[in-house]
Amino acid sequence: MTWLFFSMISATCWAAVQIVDKAIIENEAPSPGHYLFVSCLPSLPVVALGPVFLDITAISVEGIFLSIVSGLCYFLVTAFLFHALVSLDASVTAAALAAVPALATIAAWPILGQKPTVLAAIAVLLITAGVFIMSWRGHATLSTGKIRRAWFAVLGAALVLAAEYLIDGYVVESAPAPTVFYWTRSGVVTATLLFAAIRPRHCLDAIAWLIRRRHIVATLTFGNEVLDMAGVASLITAYSRGPVGLSTGVAYSNPALVYGATLAIGFFRPRLIPMGSDHSDWRPRGLGVLLVVAGVLLATADQ
Repeated sequence: MTWLFFSMISATCWAAVQIVDKAIIENEAPSPGHYLFVSCLPSLPVVALGPVFLDITAISVEGIFLSIVSGLCYFLVTAFLFHALVSLDASVTAAALAAVPALATIAAWPILGQKPTVLAAIAVLLITAGVFIMSWRGHATLSTGKIRRAWFAVLGAALVLAAEYLIDGYVVESAPAPTVFYWTRSGVVTATLLFAAIRPRHCLDAIAWLIRRRHIVATLTFGNEVLDMAGVASLITAYSRGPVGLSTGVAYSNPALVYGATLAIGFFRPRLIPMGSDHSDWRPRGLGVLLVVAGVLLATADQ
């Protein structure tokens, strides 16, 4: 049952990450590209110090290659999502990404040989439906052409994310989770360096922006990415102890944590979180939270 614990850690970390990413991209960062480069910098110390604490050779050459590819997928997904967040509400992107656990569950059957049980399939469907219901309430803010490109970006992110999770699930079957995580971060660093080589001025501007801004912005940016890395590491660990589909489904229940807390705090302290006191859409949100909770409970019963 430890897979459930690590999946919930991922959900908790990513709930915080979503909020901060949206706030900084909209209000602080000059562009998604600037924030993309800065957000990947925390992977550098992980790669530099990893060999001191980990046995990074406890993995096959194939595993190293696939883990690096997984890191490249992570960088690509981040780029897609940052681009989409400029044009679409975070709630809309969350609704679109709700399909990722279902994709991972279906693909894990032929690729990893992880045939889902009836309870597992129902659990994933309940979580997917719950996240979709909670999230499908945002609105677009830019021109039709930009909105269309943003939707393509979200679709690309969903497909690449499913591929990333399947790769992680495959590699972690024969290698320790910390070692797999290390090599995925190596892939992120590789992509970051390639990005810096292609757009050096852009990256220099991003560093200058970070230096010029208030210390709180730098702290939030790096702290947020540390949380994101913790979520990734926890999910890889969950894959080593349980099914990819269910682990992904539970990890993607993070909108329920955000919206559930918003509803609860807004009900008792409306001045603290005004949006939580807006009861115009509390019914679909509440239904979504209940569906997600039911899905997590079914996932627990299945194991």
